[in-house]
Amino acid sequence: MSQLRFLVVGASIAGPMTAYWLAKAGARVTVIERFPQLRASGQAIDIRTTGVTIMQKIPGMEAAVRAKRPDLDGLTAVGGRFLAVVQDPKRGNRINLMGIHPRDKRDLTRPFRDAMEQGEEALKRFISQHYKGAGWRTEEIMEAMMDSTDFYATEMVQVRVPSLHNGRFVLVGDAGHATGPTGTGTTLAMTGAYVLAGEICKHKGDLAGGLRG
Repeated sequence: MSQLRFLVVGASIAGPMTAYWLAKAGARVTVIERFPQLRASGQAIDIRTTGVTIMQKIPGMEAAVRAKRPDLDGLTAVGGRFLAVVQDPKRGNRINLMGIHPRDKRDLTRPFRDAMEQGEEALKRFISQHYKGAGWRTEEIMEAMMDSTDFYATEMVQVRVPSLHNGRFVLVGDAGHATGPTGTGTTLAMTGAYVLAGEICKHKGDLAGGLRG
């Protein structure tokens, strides 16, 4: 594969994993990312099943991952609104919130996106209103969120594409097969990258055949 060159767009999970396995096979790989630095907050990284197997094939990765593993203190669901508390000895408790909408309701994330465009404070107020009256310790959590300095929020939208590749353009990870709120996104990204590189290696001299595989 020494003559093959790849451009990987995105340096989250699938991008670096794809780059790693392609480079290990001898390809020349360039990775580009629009954000200038790593994000310190966001959705949890959940590695399971085949993801664990692939992780163990990369020297030092399992130890590095386990060193950052948090302890989940609790999880509750109230009327389609999920709340999880994660213990973080270095930064205090971390709270994850998730709202889920039915598939037959179109564009219910529009108010969220409108609030996002207005800035962080407007988005915090929108989320606080959304969780108002949800029960448990929600009111206490919302008050803490308003004063938080490491706030992060985004929408999750699943788009199903008819094919994962078009010519020499290939989708890997969430770009091609996002799972939605059920988890396993990290594992699928790792597995997709590993399989893609493996198929390209198996079909040496036939890139189209590797992508079909």
